[in-house]
Amino acid sequence: LWKFREASELKNFDEKKGLTLTYGTPAYNVAWRFDSISGDYWREQAGARHLDAEGKEIRAQNVVVVFTDVQVLDEVGRRRVRTSGKGTAWILIEGKLIKGTWGKSSAMERLRFFDEQKAEVEFVAGPTWIEVISDVNLARVSE
Repeated sequence: LWKFREASELKNFDEKKGLTLTYGTPAYNVAWRFDSISGDYWREQAGARHLDAEGKEIRAQNVVVVFTDVQVLDEVGRRRVRTSGKGTAWILIEGKLIKGTWGKSSAMERLRFFDEQKAEVEFVAGPTWIEVISDVNLARVSE
């Protein structure tokens, strides 16, 4: 299982980092924005707040971007996504951006995330959203 901790009691977030991801067409582009009052993130898609089927904002305590190999298989657009091995990961938690790594030794193992010092990341208890994208150049840090 992933490591979790309680949210910070201090709501004085010194950083307010978010992310913008370019998925190839404006309709699919995504942004995650930090809410310094609640300490979580809301998701935007195509420039508007992304809502679920019940009309509620999509929000997460933790947002992870996994950079990995993605291969288009056919004209329909089906893809093969590499989900084992190692790669770069960007992790948003409480307004901070951790530029770390992900690792998964086999299909039967769980995906794990590590910070710059190679320590396993402790997520804040709550929803965690994982975005998968092929190229770090398609991601941008935002405030």
